[in-house]
Amino acid sequence: MRIAQPRDGEPIRLVMLKSGRPSYRVILDGPPTSDGRRRQLRSSHPTLSKAREHVTAHRADQERGTLLVPDRQTFSDYANTAWLPRKQSSPKVREKTLRGYRGAVRHAERAFGNKPLGKVVRSDIEKMANTLVDEGKAQSTLALILFVTRSVFDDAIEDGLINRNPAKNVQAAGRKARRRSVLTVEQLRDLRSHLANDRLCACWLLTLSGLRRSEVMGLRWTDIDLRARTLTIRRGRVLVDGKRTVEDRPKTERGSRTLPLPADLWRALSQLRDEQSTAFGTEQAVTGLIAIDEACRPMRPERWSDLWRAHCRAAGVPELTLHAARHSSVTAMRDAGVPDHVVAAWHGHDEYIMRKVYSHAQADRLAAAGNALEQLFRGSF
Repeated sequence: MRIAQPRDGEPIRLVMLKSGRPSYRVILDGPPTSDGRRRQLRSSHPTLSKAREHVTAHRADQERGTLLVPDRQTFSDYANTAWLPRKQSSPKVREKTLRGYRGAVRHAERAFGNKPLGKVVRSDIEKMANTLVDEGKAQSTLALILFVTRSVFDDAIEDGLINRNPAKNVQAAGRKARRRSVLTVEQLRDLRSHLANDRLCACWLLTLSGLRRSEVMGLRWTDIDLRARTLTIRRGRVLVDGKRTVEDRPKTERGSRTLPLPADLWRALSQLRDEQSTAFGTEQAVTGLIAIDEACRPMRPERWSDLWRAHCRAAGVPELTLHAARHSSVTAMRDAGVPDHVVAAWHGHDEYIMRKVYSHAQADRLAAAGNALEQLFRGSF
């Protein structure tokens, strides 16, 4: 086998590996150190042509003034001291989202956290991804981890620490998300009938109408206009780290929305406000949260989920997750012939096509959507 030889004057040296394969070592001058000392940048390449490409690119970067020196800062150090703090200070990142980012960083740290940023290569990212697939992680989980990993490297590029993103073209694999079960219209009717005498029937009707748990938990009487028969979703109350409950803005931009109240829901909310005014005073019925416990304390999100399961059992319907109520209302509206973009507007979905094609759903169409759902529940559709 003929082995290509570097030309005289080239900063390339041929060495033979123990495997018998050639390797071309390149030694180039880099920017001087902060104290003025000479700095050399070394690299290895499998072919002479690759080595020459590296030399050409290096010299072009030198001429443009864009030559980067490999940074010794590790992935773990940069992610925790630069990337995560930036996300934490961003008003666009919700606390629950930040928690997911921290978890994703931990997965990457486990795989290559101690490596300098410039030393992490695509095979490191792929090895991490394959390990997560072997552990049974869902494709959506892996997609989040890869998104965060790419974002960390993108920021490092912007900061001038590296010049490439090793995670750029790594795709998410893993198991597909399980299909969510939904309650049938008959089951929704049975559940609605069972909840009719519950102290918080109005809040359960909001859940059955497709509002997120966080949205129901975050609604205040200032968000309910009984005269105009509307409710406005401005915030959500979410559980963080399984312990703390915090108020935050809606999950998506489309999550902030005003919905017309169907007749049954308007009556239930009117009754609930009167009952709370009598039991806990006028201030509670004017500015307080609508979902409160027997002692006028904010309802805990996890307790709402526990009560949901208990009500499902008592009503004799499948004990699905609380989020299944939201999927059930989406399915029921679509089965009733409500246009998809109106269904999305009602539920606060942030779907690309619906954002681009429909700027808004008219109030009368939203009202028709709510009325269609009410009629389905009552068996008169």
